[in-house]
Amino acid sequence: MRYKTKILNSNLKIIDVNNKSEWCYIFCTSNAEATHNSNKFEWENISSDRRIVKSANKMIFIKDDTLCYYTNGISTEINSIKKLIIFLKKETNKLKIKLVGNSAGGYLAMLLSCFLPNVERAVSFGGIINIYKWTGTNSDFTFDQVTRLTNLVKEKKETYFNLVPFINKYKPRIFHFYASNCKSDLIELDCCKNITNL
Repeated sequence: MRYKTKILNSNLKIIDVNNKSEWCYIFCTSNAEATHNSNKFEWENISSDRRIVKSANKMIFIKDDTLCYYTNGISTEINSIKKLIIFLKKETNKLKIKLVGNSAGGYLAMLLSCFLPNVERAVSFGGIINIYKWTGTNSDFTFDQVTRLTNLVKEKKETYFNLVPFINKYKPRIFHFYASNCKSDLIELDCCKNITNL
C-alpha cells in the first residue's frame, strides 16, 4: 500500500495514510544524536506496525535538530513551540490524537497534549516535566545535553519549561513512565507531586 508522505524538512515528516480512520498519531523524537541532521526519526519502526497503520488517518513525526527541547521550533517558519502548536492544530483538524515520545520527545508529547484539541492520550517515557527544576538539580552532570539545556535555561525564559501548571489547568490524559533508579527521572516523579489531577 502506498501512502502520501510529506517531508517538509529534516524535522518534520507527515504520512497521510488515507484510511477512513479518525486517528492521528504524533511521534515526538528525543534529543537523540543518531537522528540529528538526518531524515531519521524515532518511532518509525514502531509506526510501521500494521495495526498502527491500519488504524491511522495520519502519522506525524517531529524532531528538534537544535537539540534545545523544541524551544526553537522545528523550522525557520515554525520557530517556536507556540507556532508548532498552531501548525499542529491545523494539521490535526477534527482528528483524534495520540502522542508518544521519550525524554525531550516525552516532554513535547505532554506539552502538546495540553494545547491540541481532541487529544485522547499522551505517552511519555522519561519525559521532563519541569526543565527549570531538572537543570537546577542536575547542574553537576557533565554530559552534553544537560550542559546545553542548563545554558539554555540561563539564556532564555520559556513559557513552557514547567508543564505542571498546564497539566493542572488542562488535565490531559498522560501516561508517564520513568526509571525508578534514575536520578533525573526521580526528579520528574517529585514534580508530579504538584500535579493535582493524578
